[in-house]
Amino acid sequence: MFRLTHYEVCGLIFALLLGILAGYSIANPAGLDPAESSSALSHPHALLGKMRDDKLQLYYLEDKLGANVYLTEDPRPIQELLCLVAGPRYSAKWKGTVCFSKMPSGWYTDTSSWGDSGYQVDNWQVFGDPVLVRETKGALKSVTP
Repeated sequence: MFRLTHYEVCGLIFALLLGILAGYSIANPAGLDPAESSSALSHPHALLGKMRDDKLQLYYLEDKLGANVYLTEDPRPIQELLCLVAGPRYSAKWKGTVCFSKMPSGWYTDTSSWGDSGYQVDNWQVFGDPVLVRETKGALKSVTP
């Protein structure tokens, strides 16, 4: 039978906690406050304001880290949104929804296969309903210098 000593159990708990903390760092590697960003798109919330000025009413949801921001035409639970997969095969599931995913500074995502369903702007990867993606591009052009 396999038995662990008190010190081995404490070591395993420490390793587990360290792994959880490392996972948090990887999930939000930039660790930046969106308000401190100097990119053209500092945060999707600013873009939402412009889109609402253009009479496009959208709901705003974000995950607890702020790494994924969703704009939706209809209210949807965040759990449902977090299960959506970004990729051309899954475009139909994104109807009425667009997601902004924060990428670490300097990282690039090849979005060439996404067509009208997505693009990358600065350190934000954008994917979703092609109609909303087009709307975000138009609004972004009007808010950037």
